[in-house]
Amino acid sequence: MKRPLLITFSLLLPFSVFAAEKPLNFINIMVDDMGYSDISCMGGEVQTPHIDRLAQTGILFTNYRTYPKCFPTRDAIMTGMDAPPVRLPADGVTIAEALKPAGYRTYFVGKTHGAVMDNFIMVPKRGFDRSFGNEDGGSYWDHRVKQTMLDGKPWHTEKPFFKSDTHTDFAIQFLSEHDTSKPFFLHLAYHAPHYPIHSKQADTKKYTGKFLAGPSVMRKQRFARMQEMGILPANAKLSPDFSEMEQAWEALPAEKKEYYDLIMAGYCGMIDNVDQNIGRVLAQLEKMGVRENTVIFFSSDNGGCAEGGNNNWPGEKTERFGHSYDYSGFIGGPTTHIQVGAAWANYSNTPFRKFKNDVQEGGLSVPFIIHAPSVIKEAGRISREPVMVMDVMPTILDLARVPYPEKFGERVLKPMQGLSLQPYLAGGKVDLDRPIHLFFNRNFTLIKYPWKLIVSSKGNAAPELYDLENDRSELNNLAGQMPEKVAELQKVMMEYREGMPLDQKAPKIQKN
Repeated sequence: MKRPLLITFSLLLPFSVFAAEKPLNFINIMVDDMGYSDISCMGGEVQTPHIDRLAQTGILFTNYRTYPKCFPTRDAIMTGMDAPPVRLPADGVTIAEALKPAGYRTYFVGKTHGAVMDNFIMVPKRGFDRSFGNEDGGSYWDHRVKQTMLDGKPWHTEKPFFKSDTHTDFAIQFLSEHDTSKPFFLHLAYHAPHYPIHSKQADTKKYTGKFLAGPSVMRKQRFARMQEMGILPANAKLSPDFSEMEQAWEALPAEKKEYYDLIMAGYCGMIDNVDQNIGRVLAQLEKMGVRENTVIFFSSDNGGCAEGGNNNWPGEKTERFGHSYDYSGFIGGPTTHIQVGAAWANYSNTPFRKFKNDVQEGGLSVPFIIHAPSVIKEAGRISREPVMVMDVMPTILDLARVPYPEKFGERVLKPMQGLSLQPYLAGGKVDLDRPIHLFFNRNFTLIKYPWKLIVSSKGNAAPELYDLENDRSELNNLAGQMPEKVAELQKVMMEYREGMPLDQKAPKIQKN
């Protein structure tokens, strides 16, 4: 495959593969429903200096894909395996279960949400020594909206609570109590910036007034910035606005523009707060003397989310999970429940089409960072290699020098679908010429780089075929011009999906 691979944007760091005398530690940081280009190292407006530093001293992957929905992504990152046809958890083990026999202490903080650990009581049973969080959703201000668990048991507090801060408090507690003679793995899965938009006033104020130009104008500005930074190649194109939102924005009264600006400021404040908390975790690693020996991964579970809005614009709820909202306090406070809507989600996913739940690039593409000071040969690289969520666990096991087990107890395991990126981190090559299968809700995609096939078993939807090398924004559907390529990729898709549940089997191709 001939394509540009790397762009250097900082000085090289000293190189030493497995130079550390002690085994490596690992932290996997995942945010929820954050768009492709929201953080500043991807061209966004949110000030994320700590995440940016991880990229500047690591590798920033701009051609990374997840599932378009949180729970299969979380299963895949936790096991290195695909969702169906693999019968999780029977056919696989978690990262924690694989690492523990090698002496690792294992910690889980945040959100589970998946088949591997379908409720938080399961976390201690899947290899984690300490755990804090809940399975999904709820309020950022009130831990009682969805039950929070500590080490598999209900947890309550009367102290002030803000979810992202409290998650970080427990991550730091687990690390501070860790015996540094042993290596550790920490999975830190923040809920933010998943709706509801709950943001501290101070964090929201940083961004208030910055979005009054509207999503269409700012999307063009962000796209230009991304190209200038090298995040996007020179031949990249900006997909059309969602639902003619430039005209829709201009038609809004001034007070609506100010309100929707405030909602987006709150969304950005949530991400800013996560970055602040990542800074706290990094400071704890420094205090423990393990910063240089700790490999850190950062990603989002899927693209930006358009769910729950009022058509293009933010939407409000008065009740969710049995909790009522009366909007008596500040926007983003505990009495509000707001979603950003499709126009701002489209902006978050610049330059791509579609959103979370969709297999177009807006649903699949998110930033991915690997920070590994003692492993990476050339830090500060921007990589356009086609990597995917199933690659995280194989990479961790390879760096930890822990073999993947053939059996776990009495269970015979299936191999992981992901590939280890360790040779690539060390300056070598990884053969990434492999099929990438991703799907959700009977919509399927197969990527055999540079080709991407999209098919749906809903209605009579026609196939879509794109050349990602030249058209990653998916503007030129080549399916009608290249029926042979469609048939070739469809055959690969059908073979892979054999044995899936009936409603998830790959659909037959519909003619144009």
